[in-house]
Amino acid sequence: MNINEIKQLTKGKQYNFLRDNEHLGKNIVLLGVTGSHGTGVNTKNSDVDIRGCATNSKREILLGKDFEKIEDKPTDTIVYSFPKLVRLLTKCSPGVIELLGLKKEYYLYISEVGQRILDNKKMFLTQKAIKSFGGAVTNQLKLIRSGKAKNIGKECSLLIRMYLIGLDIIEKGEIITYREKERDLLLDIRNGKYIDKNTEYNILNNSTKLNAKLVYKYKVKAFENIDGISYTSKISNSYGMAIQAKGIDVSHHNGKIDWKKIKKSGVDFAMIRIGYG
Repeated sequence: MNINEIKQLTKGKQYNFLRDNEHLGKNIVLLGVTGSHGTGVNTKNSDVDIRGCATNSKREILLGKDFEKIEDKPTDTIVYSFPKLVRLLTKCSPGVIELLGLKKEYYLYISEVGQRILDNKKMFLTQKAIKSFGGAVTNQLKLIRSGKAKNIGKECSLLIRMYLIGLDIIEKGEIITYREKERDLLLDIRNGKYIDKNTEYNILNNSTKLNAKLVYKYKVKAFENIDGISYTSKISNSYGMAIQAKGIDVSHHNGKIDWKKIKKSGVDFAMIRIGYG
């Protein structure tokens, strides 16, 4: 389904709520196609995701009330109230901020207020993106490694897509939702080009082992002290396999160290004090 077909689709009865809901209708200031279509990695079976913003009525403003959002699950549509949208944008929420970086043709409606939001979108691009996108990517990786993902290719593509969008915000100060340069790669990943019968096992095994080393770096308590020098991760993957990373703690008291011999013995890493203070 192309963007013109989507625009025609939204004129149908199933989208009447956009016109009839008391909080929407003439109060809508911004409406766009997000998700797979908005990022350019849609397939023929992709759902249509629509996100938007509507202003509160005068009564709601005077009474301090906020409808926050109108969600229609059958059509995967969410329209946020203006205050709710601003709160999410100030947090650099990945699922919301992409609404401000769509290609022009993917906007279904832009009012004067909506255009002002787009014109001033850079005010929402802060260092908070490190935490918000980093958290989203981490959660996506956990889903993939858990073995619960129904379509691992799709979830891997989404992970990389979020990473790239977040990276552009942090490094370039831009929201680039439509991934034109990486589109073919993301579609190949989504369509399973790099997946075989061993892929899921390899993803779980390798990334969990890498995570064990990271856990050692930031959460030493995740390891045991064995005979004073070895540390073993207790992390397990969905296959029930224990992934281990063995390391040693050395100092000047150990004298000259034969690192080649240590490597051959199966040690993965070493802790070395490099200063005091």
